[in-house]
Amino acid sequence: MIRRLEDGDDFNGATREGLTCPFQLAYDRHSWGGGVRRATSSPVRTWQLVPSLLYLIPFAAIAWYCHWAQHDRLRDVILAITWAVALTLLSGPLVEIAARSPLPLADRSLARIDLIQTAAVVNWLRRSSRLTFLSAVAYWVLLPLLVAAIVLPPLCSYRKAMQRFIVSGTVASLVTALIFAIWPAIGPWTVEGYQASQEQEVTSTALLMLRAHHSDNSRPPTDAFVSFPSFHTILAILAAIALWDVRKARWVGLALCIAVCIATVTTGWHYTVDVLAGIAVAFTCYRASAWLVR
Repeated sequence: MIRRLEDGDDFNGATREGLTCPFQLAYDRHSWGGGVRRATSSPVRTWQLVPSLLYLIPFAAIAWYCHWAQHDRLRDVILAITWAVALTLLSGPLVEIAARSPLPLADRSLARIDLIQTAAVVNWLRRSSRLTFLSAVAYWVLLPLLVAAIVLPPLCSYRKAMQRFIVSGTVASLVTALIFAIWPAIGPWTVEGYQASQEQEVTSTALLMLRAHHSDNSRPPTDAFVSFPSFHTILAILAAIALWDVRKARWVGLALCIAVCIATVTTGWHYTVDVLAGIAVAFTCYRASAWLVR
């Protein structure tokens, strides 16, 4: 059970008070909905990315062949996939660096300015197992939404939509990491008193280990670290905008985007202010990409 955090709590004090879940839960377990990822901390080792980045070479070769054979749509799809893979690989170390920020945790401040208490939403939703399940599904709908946003615009010859999605996603990653470093937070379960999921407990443990500069030979799950602003919300909005030009997919994309934004709160992962900040960052980055890609 996670105790409530105060602004400025550190790793050592938090663990002494019982913040962390048993470390055995953090190893070698993962389930699609509510499981636990491997959650231990390690120094940022950028050189470890080199073998992973080598996987991009076949994508680049296929893209070059498609360009040579004048298969422009397929080339653009491959390039978009290559960008998505590269950004996924590089965003891990970027978020990990931001997570090591020495600034105090801002969970208490975020809870104070929150428009709707996440605990009230989560506790109400947990009265119904069906609503809880639908909320979890909506949260993970982001993955197929992103796949559609990466593949459909270039496949349907909307090259500028693809380019703007790439530029806005890259800029948003940098902006989000910077904001997270300036105003680090774990999540509303640490201050609002509701029961955290196993995955949320593990995320708390991993983030606090990073902040304490603990290290071993494995890497933490950095994808769930960012609380403010909600990167789930940012990606969902940018994906919906990228799909807007694809007439048959625009309304489905919009519906999935709204579902993801709502689920970031109903699953207990984010404060509502995280979502509002994510909306602001998403539209700002998109306007920047629209100015850069004309």
